Amino acid sequence: NGVKGIIIDLRNNDGISFDAATNLLTAVLPKDSVVAVTIAPNGDETIFDRASGERAPTVPVCVLTNAKTAGPAELFAAALKDDLGASIVGTTTMGSGSLLETYALSDGTAIVLPTAKLKASSTVIEGGVKPDFEVVMENDSDSYLASLDDTTDSCIKKAVEILTSKTE
Repeated sequence: NGVKGIIIDLRNNDGISFDAATNLLTAVLPKDSVVAVTIAPNGDETIFDRASGERAPTVPVCVLTNAKTAGPAELFAAALKDDLGASIVGTTTMGSGSLLETYALSDGTAIVLPTAKLKASSTVIEGGVKPDFEVVMENDSDSYLASLDDTTDSCIKKAVEILTSKTE
């Protein structure tokens, strides 16, 4: 109650689980929004799923990203931007927009291969998700980011500024 904006920090998030990202997007994107699109090597596009919208926020959202934001975390950021109007703050993401599949081999090992490219409803992940507001951090290691707070983290300060301007 009383929340006026949401900041989601995806910096240094490699978002290993595609299923976790799409499950969450199904709930938080507006009803019937495209959760993800897969693009096959031949260029065919397939809508992965549509959102239920059961927990779509009604307040402005900012997403923090950096060059270490990768894979499903990039999809998450792009989908929030495309379908929820979230503002992206930080630097361009890694650009690892491939859906990876693991195939077991007969000798007990496995191989992981990209089987499709990913995009949100309109933003292609390959090449990275570009920020709406670029904020370059002098250091973006996990330990450094963990040492910051809302008065010392320049990305959070910018996100608060953006959210405040949208709620006044």
